[in-house]
Amino acid sequence: MDKRSPGKNLWLMRSVIALIACGLILVGARALFRPQHSEESQDVHPAHLVQNTDRLARLHVPPPAITPLASGLWLRIRKADRRLYQYRNGQIVHEFPISLGFAPIGAKEHRDDYKTPEGVYYLCGRNPHSQFYCALRLSYPNVQDAERCASQGLITSWELAAVRRAIKHQHVPPQNTKAGGDIMIHGGGTGRDWTWGCIALDNQNMKVLYAALPAGTPVLIEK
Repeated sequence: MDKRSPGKNLWLMRSVIALIACGLILVGARALFRPQHSEESQDVHPAHLVQNTDRLARLHVPPPAITPLASGLWLRIRKADRRLYQYRNGQIVHEFPISLGFAPIGAKEHRDDYKTPEGVYYLCGRNPHSQFYCALRLSYPNVQDAERCASQGLITSWELAAVRRAIKHQHVPPQNTKAGGDIMIHGGGTGRDWTWGCIALDNQNMKVLYAALPAGTPVLIEK
């Protein structure tokens, strides 16, 4: 029989309790200091919402012909192909692989739905110090997005009017409504869909894009 002194048993019990307490403190600290995220951010998310884009890259085919969105530079983003095309008039001058939001299928409907918008937008802001290398802001929500959200009761008539005014003058539309906002083209890498609705590129490709595109550049996002 293993005969241990009462003092030794008490020491072992205190050691076990101390280890359990340390574990609980570490779990609590992780929960307390977990960073908050906007739609321009990366987070760990349920696996069923994350799609691997490598297979889509291997299956890539050239995009169908399209009437130029503008004379000069403009962008065409094909979500299903995970591709961004930079055009000059009707000619493709650059082609880059991209990643999308956690829920890549379907157009964005409201804030925090993890979807990437679909429609015609323009570049309305630049951030050379983005946490994802650098970023170009998209003019989401556009008038069509705002009208849909207003019809669903997500935004007010005043907010809808504010979006219309901003789009008319190519300014930044309201970003803090229930329609969502802060939709960017930024760096951070590709290979899986990981954003909260933004379009992500590899940093070197983002560097090329950021240097080439002025504010007001039209952007077409297709399903």
